[in-house]
Amino acid sequence: TGMFSLLGVLFGQSLAEVLQPLKLSERMQAALLRSEGRSGELLDLVATAERGDVESLHDMLASQAITPEAFSLATVAAHSWALDLLSEAGGGHG
Repeated sequence: TGMFSLLGVLFGQSLAEVLQPLKLSERMQAALLRSEGRSGELLDLVATAERGDVESLHDMLASQAITPEAFSLATVAAHSWALDLLSEAGGGHG
């Protein structure tokens, strides 16, 4: 869901336009387009972290029963996964 959330930026179109021809579940579309469901809430949480809004991030983590430590570890794991993916695709430098 997180990778799909950036397709609009990648293609320079609205996310709704990019997702239209894809056969995504209604649940995933709801998360991506309307921040609905657990996945939508988690996407909002990550976007809040990326904006550097620490106060809102702590509130959101608490509402999702996620500790800051668990969020930090998950963030590092996600970045590591993305770097591994790039390396496997030949885009890495290491």
